[in-house]
Amino acid sequence: MKRNYKTGILAAACVLTILTLCFIQYHLVRNTYRLTKDLYYTEVKRNMSSIINQPPMQNIQDSLQEKLAKLCGPYLTKRMNKREFLNTFENRTREINKAALLDLSAQLKNKPGLGNVGYSLRYDEIILENNGKIDTLLAASGHPLTVIGKTIPSNNAIFLNRDITVKRTDKRSTTGKDVTNHLSFKLIIKESAYLNISGWEKEVFYRMSGVFMMASGLIIAVIVLFYITFRALIRQRKIAEIKTDFANNITHELQTPLSSVSLVLKSIKRADVQSKPALMNELICSLDRQYQKIQQLVDHVLESTIVQEGKIQTEEVDITRYLQEYAHDLQIDQHLLEVDISPSSQLIKTNKTVILSILNVLVDNAAKYSDAGRSILLKTFMNNGYFCIQVVDHGNGIQPLHQDQIFDKFHRVPEADRYTVRGLGLGLYLARRSAASISGELSLAHSDHTGSTFELKLPL
Repeated sequence: MKRNYKTGILAAACVLTILTLCFIQYHLVRNTYRLTKDLYYTEVKRNMSSIINQPPMQNIQDSLQEKLAKLCGPYLTKRMNKREFLNTFENRTREINKAALLDLSAQLKNKPGLGNVGYSLRYDEIILENNGKIDTLLAASGHPLTVIGKTIPSNNAIFLNRDITVKRTDKRSTTGKDVTNHLSFKLIIKESAYLNISGWEKEVFYRMSGVFMMASGLIIAVIVLFYITFRALIRQRKIAEIKTDFANNITHELQTPLSSVSLVLKSIKRADVQSKPALMNELICSLDRQYQKIQQLVDHVLESTIVQEGKIQTEEVDITRYLQEYAHDLQIDQHLLEVDISPSSQLIKTNKTVILSILNVLVDNAAKYSDAGRSILLKTFMNNGYFCIQVVDHGNGIQPLHQDQIFDKFHRVPEADRYTVRGLGLGLYLARRSAASISGELSLAHSDHTGSTFELKLPL
């Protein structure tokens, strides 16, 4: 219970550490993201300003203002109204706009990071002042007039600059009736420039790809490190528990025969026993039986630590005949053996000694873990190129939690670890390893509350 408590605290501390690290990384990445975004905006503005302020673009802007000033004469002489004035100006600037866009596109391709950037120059307000009278041709509250580029959606636009141009004009014009008109006016143009940065996310993420990778890699590395550490701790804890269980089991297994040996030795030392040859012989036979139990237990433990080298010698065996003889000679206390062996004859290359040891383990377990009087079934059949041998009992079955662990070394199912059922948890481990040595496969085919079915598959 104390270990579980400490493990829980350690797990909570690791989770808290990971969450804290994620929180810190999030803020660092977010701040870096903002700085990278601002830096990108600054670079775009600086590079675009250097292009806009060059003579070609300045000449285009001057041409736009000249066309606007030329239209003021017809407007002041009442030959067009405001709507006609603005429509005419917009129509006359289309060619200039196309030329400006072509020039901009050619220059932007040579600037890193500006390939997807767009430019838009618009007139926000146009004011005409004539003889002290002010006439607003385009109001600031109205829809701005885009003269270069295209209208940019507000979510993709960043402000570049704002400028006010004052253009004074003083000229005389002669009408068809030889009437001379003197036109003197001041044109005030309030303009603003915007950049279209619809692809800024891609550029910013590209610049931050290294930061994202390092931040993600650090978090993943910490998670993997904690996972490996916890897995090692759980594995070590499991090994410690297995060692403890093994020590308890082997102590329990040795205690009974050693106690019997002690009693027999004490009896042999008695003079009245030594004077009776029949009783003495019976005690020596009992001593030999206890010795055999201890020797068998030691051999079983040693066998689990020896790694067999090389291949097991195999021979051609009539497996069905061999199993019929095995079932005929087999005697199980308090259990009935049922046999269903088919086909009538089948030759395979295998090792009879290995099969015998496997069957002994399976039948012994079936007898130990099922109540007295229950039958045990030995069944064989052919399936997909394999000769299958099944041992079926009618015990309480194995819980799903332990079904994947029953072939592990020293593992015993806790519910079955009763005082009436002895063992070290080595039988199934050794049986599976023996099956592998003859290219076979031992598995738990089925287990529930009605019993368990173990299956040995031998290649034909």
